Amino acid sequence: MSTRFHWRPAAGARHAFPADLTDARDAEALCGEIAEIPDIPTELNWITDPTCARCWDRLRPDDPALEPRATTAR
Repeated sequence: MSTRFHWRPAAGARHAFPADLTDARDAEALCGEIAEIPDIPTELNWITDPTCARCWDRLRPDDPALEPRATTAR
């Protein structure tokens, strides 16, 4: 069975975290960054925080046409 991930704004970017993440305050994103998870991310965070390029690269299909709109080298 594959692990599922959810995107969440944290540490200045949208990172992929395991879907079964519980009430942890700090969690490891798919890219390996340890980030504090906000209780309720703001709508502004969802809009302005760039997609973590390392998380995206680990999850995206092999189709190079599928790229995130905004990326960061985090």
